[in-house]
This record gives sequence, structure tokens and C-alpha cells, in this order.
Amino acid sequence: MIGFLLISIPFLKHLKYLRTRKIFIVLIIIVLLVSIYWLFDPLQIKKFDLIPMALQSSVLMFLSAIILFNLSSNPSINIFNSSVFWFALGAFLYSLIDSVITSGLNFLIEINESMMVYVYIASPLVSLAKLTCFFKGLSRIRE
Repeated sequence: MIGFLLISIPFLKHLKYLRTRKIFIVLIIIVLLVSIYWLFDPLQIKKFDLIPMALQSSVLMFLSAIILFNLSSNPSINIFNSSVFWFALGAFLYSLIDSVITSGLNFLIEINESMMVYVYIASPLVSLAKLTCFFKGLSRIRE
């Protein structure tokens, strides 16, 4: 939940239209309320928090996709030198693959638990790709 906030809130200022920004603010608040409810619901304690994770990944994926589209549609910006591009790319890739992993997790648990090893392999690799993009973005920040 904290990571979701730390990534999504700074992205809001890079949205082109005020209406889109307001829609994403509402979505972020809804996702946070669902996540907090899921966190304190006694019936959900022994289950994975898949619904909040899927919601967070979906909102972050759409938010970063819109930022990437806005950056690519602006011909005056060299996107590979933009730190925002690298942060949005890392968040998009991580959110996309994380939502696929999260949505397939319940299926894997019910069908074949031995397939869970692939989740434990894929998750660190996706995190490494995200961190690589974030470090590239940090290297592009100008003072």
C-alpha cells in the first residue's frame, strides 16, 4: 500500500488533463479504502491479499500507460532522456506482469501448487527490471 502511494502520487502531476487527474485521485482513494478494509477484515487474514494487489497494479498500470502515451505524443521531448519516462516504464512493466501473476495465483494454488515456484522466480525478476528502470530514471534527474 505504501509503495503504491509513493509511486502513484508523484505520477499525478504528470497527467496532462485535470479531469484525468481527478479520476485517478478518486481511484487511488477507492483502492486505498479497499486495501485498508482487506487488511483489517478478520475473514481475510489467512488469504492472500490478491484483490488489493490486483487493484493497485491495475490503477498503477493505467496511470503509467497514460503518462507514457503523453510523453510519446510530445515530439519536443526526448523520452529516453526523461526521468519520468523511466519511472513510468518501470511502473508499467511491473504492474502489468504483477497483475498477470496476481490474477493467476489463485488458479495455480487450486490446480497445481508445484507451479508456485515459477511465481517465486518471476516476481524477483520483475522487481529487478523495475528497479533497473528506476535507477535509470534516477540517473536522468537533473539538478
